[in-house]
Amino acid sequence: MRWSCIVVLGLGVLAPLANTASLTPDDPPRQTANAFTSFRDDLRDVREPLREARNAVMHVSEEAYYDDRLFKIMNKRGSAATVRRVHRGYARLLLTELQARRHAGS
Repeated sequence: MRWSCIVVLGLGVLAPLANTASLTPDDPPRQTANAFTSFRDDLRDVREPLREARNAVMHVSEEAYYDDRLFKIMNKRGSAATVRRVHRGYARLLLTELQARRHAGS
């Protein structure tokens, strides 16, 4: 199995935690639930169009100058903001994990 597959699988499992990095133990249950739900919803919203765009890039067609799958994500209203939130959520997840590992190793 390729390392990239393992990383993607790991991120998929850990994705719901990414939006919770700013939560504290004192936060109300509703706020905690909303943090998980919003990140999950954003991921569900862009997962398929991003997968199709990736496939269009990785499996180039000889018959067309461009592939319609590349533009599916762009045609969706608000997709740029959603992709940005998902990107920041993953970044927050990875940075939080890295910091935790550094502190645990100290």
